[in-house]
Amino acid sequence: MNADRSTPRRSRIVVGFDGSAGASAALEWAAGAAADRRCDLEVVTALPLADGWSVPIGLALAVVPARPRHRTDARVEDARQLAAKYLPDDAVTLTEVAGAAVATLVHASEEARLLVVGNRGHGAFGSVVLGSVSASVARHAYCPVTVVRGAVDEPDRRRPVTVGVDYLQPSGAAVRFAADQAARWGVPLRVVSAWALLNQGAAGLAHQPPGETNEWALTRFGMARGAALDAAGLARQVAHDLVVEIVTPEAPAAPTLEEDSRRSGLVVLGSRRLGPLERMVLGSVSRAVLNHASCPVTVVPGTGVPSPVRP
Repeated sequence: MNADRSTPRRSRIVVGFDGSAGASAALEWAAGAAADRRCDLEVVTALPLADGWSVPIGLALAVVPARPRHRTDARVEDARQLAAKYLPDDAVTLTEVAGAAVATLVHASEEARLLVVGNRGHGAFGSVVLGSVSASVARHAYCPVTVVRGAVDEPDRRRPVTVGVDYLQPSGAAVRFAADQAARWGVPLRVVSAWALLNQGAAGLAHQPPGETNEWALTRFGMARGAALDAAGLARQVAHDLVVEIVTPEAPAAPTLEEDSRRSGLVVLGSRRLGPLERMVLGSVSRAVLNHASCPVTVVPGTGVPSPVRP
């Protein structure tokens, strides 16, 4: 891999790699995305700390004692071989770090076009249950974050791209990202704007007059349909010939998108960039889909300023 960072870089995709199966899948997905976009790939790999060493939260060290060195060399070689399936050697760089993986990756996201992580790993760049590195990076990153679930499967690139549209606060950035990805793969874009009454349960509906219930349903359906049509129009601005499917089911958003992920190659969600307190946790829909989707999921930040997490 080319480690010379003195020359000006083109746009780049960053991927976290710790040698695990989940990280390997993320690296392959990221390398394929870099090849599609004709941009560089930066592989951020974690060095194991020597016994007795620890790194305070919020710090990331460039060089630390590692155990034993040949394990790190093997990891670098694995990363090189995976990336070489998609990219020439001079399009790939390697950055070795140890310490706070979240802070390191979020810092890298400031100048990245896309950040990619696996949802399972050895603890450096993934977790057995999403909620550690993957969720934290998706919450704080400055660029879109793709969380890759399972192995990279070529047929995924022949399945539709699905974008979830919140009819109350739709994300234009998420729609544009999804439309661009669908156009690159040459597949349809599914625009899903699910809606449900606030008191969807039978107990709640039993206390509402039928006429009032129907009025609420029609209103929410109209809002969801309108948001989906607007999203379709925006998507066609990105790719004029894009085939767009509009889906507005009467159902909660999270299970609808989880179900849709079984037939999709990618699910794209928007993430509102509010303030530090509002962003301590991912939104409930994003968190649920990231945990249970059957395909990779991309979380696209809005236009606000993300809360700082720095190395």
